[in-house]
Amino acid sequence: MTKHKNAYDRPANRGVVWCARLLFGAAILLVTYVSLLEAGAPSGHLYLDKVLHAGAYAVLTGLFLFAAPRLPLRGVFAFPFIWSGILEILQGTMATGRTASLADLVANGVGGFVVILVWLGFCKVFRAHLA
Repeated sequence: MTKHKNAYDRPANRGVVWCARLLFGAAILLVTYVSLLEAGAPSGHLYLDKVLHAGAYAVLTGLFLFAAPRLPLRGVFAFPFIWSGILEILQGTMATGRTASLADLVANGVGGFVVILVWLGFCKVFRAHLA
């Protein structure tokens, strides 16, 4: 068993890291593409949109958690969140029929934050079992 510097370190197996990096790259490209598409007709389900935002950024943050195992958890949260802010600004400035939304940004942050909390919870449980 490999010793970690602290209880919140992530596995640094090369295969896992590179797989997570490839999946993260594909996921961030997909999220960027979908975020900058021309706006379609509103679905009428305001909250479904926020759930989709939170889910997309939870996936991005979860993949990034394993793609950058040496990055502190603050950085793991910050990169996808800052990227979502950039996309919101682009949505507001590009002529795609989309608008920048603070509510979308908050939903993105909530999705990423939930992943960090879940990771911390898993670490706490597994640390208790390994001690």
